[in-house]
Amino acid sequence: QLRYEVLRYAPMQIDPILDEVSRAANLTLPSAGNLQTQSLAKQLFAQSGSDPERYIQAIQRWINQTEFRYTLSPPPLDEDRIDSFLFETKAGFCEHYSSSFTFMMRAVGIPARVVAGYQGGEMSRGGNVWEVRQMDAHAWSEVWLEGQGWVRVDPTAFVAPERVEQGMDALTQSRGASLFGEGAAAQVSYQQYQMLQALRRLSDQASYYWQKDVVGYDQDKQAGSLLKWFNIRSISEQIAWLAASAITVISLLVFMIWYRRRKQWHPADRPLIKLSSKVAKNDRALSRHDNEGALAWLKRLENSQAHGLNGEGLQEVSRHYRQLRYGRLSDADTQSPEYQQVLKELKRSVSQLL
Repeated sequence: QLRYEVLRYAPMQIDPILDEVSRAANLTLPSAGNLQTQSLAKQLFAQSGSDPERYIQAIQRWINQTEFRYTLSPPPLDEDRIDSFLFETKAGFCEHYSSSFTFMMRAVGIPARVVAGYQGGEMSRGGNVWEVRQMDAHAWSEVWLEGQGWVRVDPTAFVAPERVEQGMDALTQSRGASLFGEGAAAQVSYQQYQMLQALRRLSDQASYYWQKDVVGYDQDKQAGSLLKWFNIRSISEQIAWLAASAITVISLLVFMIWYRRRKQWHPADRPLIKLSSKVAKNDRALSRHDNEGALAWLKRLENSQAHGLNGEGLQEVSRHYRQLRYGRLSDADTQSPEYQQVLKELKRSVSQLL
């Protein structure tokens, strides 16, 4: 999705003097083919007195009298595509009309070119955004006229003026299924088109607010939001607010890092932490070392016989701990009744030692 800033210039002459290189480029035709079209062009040009503007009007009259129709589902064309379109199928969309018209202009020596762009669009439901979509793509012609420069001529308007004046949406609403061909298949295509259009409008609306409020949320909008939300008026207040925000963010990051890296104790180890803190108050040498296993530490306490620690009580703690960490309960659910019962006995044994 693209966003543009658009400037509109007042009508002005474009290339009032055409250089030879541009003239030759815009008079180029295939070396062969489309002989019927060339013959028709020369006939109409002669009837117009070789006047370019009258010639354009003559082409318009001929198209209107020949009952051409605008359709998004044109039949296939033969090798001489312009002859096939103008004299056989007589049905097509903007590219068919603009390319055929440009060919007819060049065939009589009038510089012409096809221009592709967008025409039409739709105002959003909010009324503040003009939506231009791929279905609004359009092709028209420009003819170089002496003293006027490049002049826009849209031959699609000869057949479907509402496509040019009101856009593609208006055309599909006025023509309905006939725009997609004939028969039941055209009706199905039209119904699918209507459904997709409804979904597209919802999608475009969501996409617009995403682009506007998320992707397009730049520094200026951030500053404006700060002023509005927090009643910040001066530069010093903005600096103070930003400093406080930075400190808050850094504090949160430090806490998150600490929280993720903190040691996760097994439920069976927590009672032993209390026991280690207790004995460390009397003799720091008896506290559990960081690289010391729980059972090895309990055995060291038992052998030390220090500070009235009950040897049998320490053996009871070791037995419960071994069950929870290395016995059959080591793989059990820590919330299971049996596991909780043994953990409760471990805590009671530790409490008796304290």
